[in-house]
Amino acid sequence: MLRRGTAGFVLGAYNHRRPLTIDPVLVFSTLIGGVSSSFSQARSVAVDSSGNIYVAGTTDAADFPVTANAYQANYNNVQCGSVFSNAEGDDLFVSKFSGYGSTLLYSTYLGSAGYSGLMGMLIDPSGNVYLVGTVNLPNVNHAVGFPSLGSDPVVLKLSADGSSLLYATTVPLGATATIYALATDSAGAVYLTGYANADSGFPLVNAYQSTVSQPLVFKTTNSAQTWQGLANGLAGALVSSIAVDPENPKTVYLGMWQAVYKSIDGGGHWSPILQQLPAGAPYPQDDLLPTSIAIDPTNSRILYLGTLDNGIYKSTDGGNT
Repeated sequence: MLRRGTAGFVLGAYNHRRPLTIDPVLVFSTLIGGVSSSFSQARSVAVDSSGNIYVAGTTDAADFPVTANAYQANYNNVQCGSVFSNAEGDDLFVSKFSGYGSTLLYSTYLGSAGYSGLMGMLIDPSGNVYLVGTVNLPNVNHAVGFPSLGSDPVVLKLSADGSSLLYATTVPLGATATIYALATDSAGAVYLTGYANADSGFPLVNAYQSTVSQPLVFKTTNSAQTWQGLANGLAGALVSSIAVDPENPKTVYLGMWQAVYKSIDGGGHWSPILQQLPAGAPYPQDDLLPTSIAIDPTNSRILYLGTLDNGIYKSTDGGNT
């Protein structure tokens, strides 16, 4: 408190070239879940070009709110949930809200008896929802020519109104490989990226690289039947995020442990566009550690970069600054 009843703030280090916002306005806040739940968790949030908000995660609530048009209206993990711990008795859920959070446009379960876990979600320009995770569904296709393991993650596509499962297919990753992020382009091709060690048994198809020494970046254009490796120009071992330009699918961004990379030829070649934390980071001595990359659906020159413990940053020139 200053003299004459005036309040003030003591500011730490920040980037004086950027607008400073103090006490931003809370537009809305809401709860979603069931009374019977002992464990419900949102794992991913996305926004479409109309401003609608999507929340996906896991729940063990038999009374989680679902809508009349839901693909799956009932919680199907009752038997598993009564025997195992909460984490072993979850279904996935996807809920779509209007832009101001006042209307639940649709909400559905996804799953049956067994473990469910969500690794990522994204929305395509038509409003279809893509999910990647571990979930037991009765109509999952398995990649032809590869063994199916119970631990294989599933990529699925939910219709824009939440009423239909357009496809679901396993990804034959092997024993110890992990998916960290997914993206899709305007043609509907799905990109997955993650991590595998030399002993994972990761299956290779039309591989650009046949040994484990660069990050795993793969693209499929035929619902995961075949995959194309994309790693030329990358250095490192861990990819944490990926995003495809909604206006130009040839432009792809990749977040790695110590750098953000950009490709302008659909992943054929990569160049680093950010190799250290931006000015004003709270912990400038840390590695970059990007956790997520988002592209503004109305202006693909605008990017958002989330980092581990060092804040969120915005670029308005396609990542150049």
